[in-house]
Amino acid sequence: MIHLKNQTKNVALVLKESVEDDVEVEIQMQDKQVQNENQIHEIKDETEEREIIQTLIKMNRILIICCILFMVLSCSDNKIQYGAIQTVGDAWEKDEIVQFDIPGMDTAQAYNVYLNLRNNHHYPYNNIYLIVGLEYPNGKQDVDTLQYRMAYPNGEWMGDGIGSTKENLLWYKENFQFLEEGSYKISIQQAVRKNGQLEGDAELKGITDVGFSIERIQNE
Repeated sequence: MIHLKNQTKNVALVLKESVEDDVEVEIQMQDKQVQNENQIHEIKDETEEREIIQTLIKMNRILIICCILFMVLSCSDNKIQYGAIQTVGDAWEKDEIVQFDIPGMDTAQAYNVYLNLRNNHHYPYNNIYLIVGLEYPNGKQDVDTLQYRMAYPNGEWMGDGIGSTKENLLWYKENFQFLEEGSYKISIQQAVRKNGQLEGDAELKGITDVGFSIERIQNE
């Protein structure tokens, strides 16, 4: 009986130790799970912080770019006083005169006046002839026949632009003053003709838009 009691006691002790070991293992697993969850939260927090920092950096870059563009556009707007452009479709007909009204300008200010042409690869010549008229408020008219080069000797277009359409800024009047008060009018007509022909090119292909721009000369 005494031996049986001892065996029963030993079994109880073993069961107790086994239960305690299981409890300890379970506690350790729970602690490990908590540690893993904490690590996951820390990683998430770090990831979110990095994303926030990257977002702020991108926003700062965008803000800097916008500021630069604003300054560039502001400088450009301060320099260009007035301008307009008009499309002539697929071909600029010989009898089509493109006209613009110029509002009253500062009579004490000097300006540079340009002609603006857009051409594409369908334009068949390396130069262009234009008849340009300037009508003053009192009815006086200046009419000039002007020639401009449109391409280099190797055939490359002289205008600016990436792609088939090129922007051409052509000198018309330099350091010009609109001395009379009131509105002026400018008219632009093409006068291109092929070699050996007296008549002009009835339909000038490749010129898509015609206009002008007035640049204020900044006093130093």
